[in-house]
Amino acid sequence: GGFQYPRTGNASVISTFYCSASVCGPGGGRGYLKNRMKGNLIAGKTYCVKFYVNIQNQSPFGIDGFGAYFGDNTIDTITKCTIPLTYLTPQVQNTNGNVITDTLNWLPITGTFVATGIEKYCVLGNFKSHAATNTASLNPLYLPQEWSDVLLDDVSCIPIDLPAFAGADIFGIPGNTVYLGRPQDVGIDEACLWYNLSNTTTPIANAAGITLTVATTTQTYMVKQDICGIIKYDT
Repeated sequence: GGFQYPRTGNASVISTFYCSASVCGPGGGRGYLKNRMKGNLIAGKTYCVKFYVNIQNQSPFGIDGFGAYFGDNTIDTITKCTIPLTYLTPQVQNTNGNVITDTLNWLPITGTFVATGIEKYCVLGNFKSHAATNTASLNPLYLPQEWSDVLLDDVSCIPIDLPAFAGADIFGIPGNTVYLGRPQDVGIDEACLWYNLSNTTTPIANAAGITLTVATTTQTYMVKQDICGIIKYDT
C-alpha cells in the first residue's frame, strides 16, 4: 500500500509507529528500526541527527511520536520487537504535539545530543505509549481502526564540529576531471553547498564533494557546510 517514492536513492523503509490493541493485539504491533553505525560515537562530542519521515497514505492517523535512540549492544529489539519501547528515552525526538500528517512530502526530524561513548547502534521508532502519542485524523477509510505506518529515509548522525573540507589544491591537465571535497554520503551531502569563488551567491552543487573539469586558468571553489545550524567554509 502507498505510492511514495524514496526521498533519495532506490529505497526507503517502512514501519508501524502507532497501532491500537484492537488492530494489532495487546502487544501493540510496533516496529523499531535498528542498525549498527559505522563506528562508536565519541564521549563528550555533540552530534547532529537527522532522518526524514512520511506518513503512508492509507494510515488513518498522523502522529507526533518520532524518535532516535542511541545505545550499546544491550538494546533488545528481538524479544521486545512489537511492544512500545517506552523504557527507552530517545536522545532526539520530534517536538511533542507536532503531529505529522503529510503523505506527500518528506519531513525532517532533527536534533543534537552529547554522546557518552557507548553508542554503537541507532533505533528509530515511536518511544511514547499509545496514550501519550498525539494524533490527528488523516484517512477515514479504515476508521475506527487506529494505526500509523511511517516511511523513513536518509538517516544521518554527524559530529557538529566537523570541519568543512574542500580538499587540497589540485593541479591537472586541462580537460581532465578532478574531485574536490569529501566522499559523498547521506546527510553530509545536503549540508554542503559549493560555489565558484567568483560568484558566491549562486551555488553550483549540493553535495559533500564534486567532480570538475580542469580549466586552463586557476579556479577557486568554496564549500559552505551547515550542520544543525553550525556554518563553516573551506576553499
